Amino acid sequence: MANRIEKSLTEAQMTEVRASLNQVYDVFKANCVTLTGSERNLLPSARNNYEKYLSLLLQIANDCNVNLQQFSPEAIAADLKMQADMSLLLDQLGTLYTMALDSYRAARAEGWKAFLGLYNILNILSDQDAELKGRMKTIVDFMAHGSRKQGSDPKEAKDLAQLKGEDAPGDEGDSTEP
Repeated sequence: MANRIEKSLTEAQMTEVRASLNQVYDVFKANCVTLTGSERNLLPSARNNYEKYLSLLLQIANDCNVNLQQFSPEAIAADLKMQADMSLLLDQLGTLYTMALDSYRAARAEGWKAFLGLYNILNILSDQDAELKGRMKTIVDFMAHGSRKQGSDPKEAKDLAQLKGEDAPGDEGDSTEP
């Protein structure tokens, strides 16, 4: 795979993106909910297109004087609007998330390939240079004892847990800070 990460965001671009994301976060925090993995698992799965029949069902319930306290017409309307709003945003957020995660993974992999290339060359050269061998000791120790476990990157572990609807290791699921 060729090197695909040939440039990075400028400091000004990162500042602008983070400020924009913080604004979105603030709006979401004020208007959305955050569920734990176990709460997500307890949610019932809705049948596709149920929304089309809900207004008819509400009309029939109203005609029959059936009213459920926790499901007022206003609450149901708010649920449907939130669902529609989030549906529109999820596509865009998903695309942005995929772009950011793919860029992160590609940059990480390319950095690792550069690390391995430099490490191999310098480690071979250090066999004939005591000073270089001393300078390489910390890195050689890291390579001898460092983590090799697949998915050992904490960022990826959290991302994978979120994609699976679970709490990440060390994540109690109640933090909503960015």
